[in-house]
Amino acid sequence: MIDAANHHGLSYEVILLARSFDLNQWAEALQVGAFDVLDVLCDLPKASEAAKRALGTAYLKRFHPRPEQG
Repeated sequence: MIDAANHHGLSYEVILLARSFDLNQWAEALQVGAFDVLDVLCDLPKASEAAKRALGTAYLKRFHPRPEQG
């Protein structure tokens, strides 16, 4: 999903919910563009707040694009 969003310039954010992962996988997901990675067992109560932040970020990306660098 992250690759498709980046390739097509789509303005949506990806929040990964994982049952188990290590810190390397977490860092890799963020590096390739995940907005957040949440542990299903511990972070589920934080999911709605993460979704609100992701929606706000997607809105800003869509309606307030960065100036072209050149």
